[in-house]
Amino acid sequence: MKHRGLMVAALAACFLAWWLPPGCRKTPGSTAAIESHPTDSNPVAMVAELHTGALRAPAGRQPLAGESILAGYGSEHSTCENDLVLMSRLVENTLLVVKGAANRPLGSNEDWARLFLGGNGAGEAFLPPSHPALNARQQLVDRWQRPLFVHAIGGGRFELRSAGPDGKLWTKDDILRRPDGTFGHGAAVDEGGSPRH
Repeated sequence: MKHRGLMVAALAACFLAWWLPPGCRKTPGSTAAIESHPTDSNPVAMVAELHTGALRAPAGRQPLAGESILAGYGSEHSTCENDLVLMSRLVENTLLVVKGAANRPLGSNEDWARLFLGGNGAGEAFLPPSHPALNARQQLVDRWQRPLFVHAIGGGRFELRSAGPDGKLWTKDDILRRPDGTFGHGAAVDEGGSPRH
């Protein structure tokens, strides 16, 4: 089982290195990279704090793959959009590693949290219960500690929505990450993620 964990961590690290744009690949301990992502009408600049050095895990244990992928999640040096990008990468990596997970009904926040905590066919945990992306009720949360809204669209596609600073879903400060990687904000998108007309 220990070898499997190391293999999962190595696979996640390789995928993350491949996934990052060249400008984001920095030396250990560095922070930086401004990455633009399209939104409804104008780009959103995201400052991603990427710690490529050692992650802090409790003494005697290696960081789980999800901890590595979510490095910087909720950081004051990044944005909620960046958090949603990191969370979507964790979802995508988990689906690659855990065979059959894509065929399971994963439509709610709690379904995904359970999968990340080891409730999968492989029994592989990607996050510890104490991770900042999880609350005491074992729900995935945004930087304001509000549960993320996960909308399964089908075909392995999903949307992630943060309620924003006001903590209420479907208000003007909501932040939505669509399956294609674009973002919608607040009243500009309806419950299904489509632009309102």
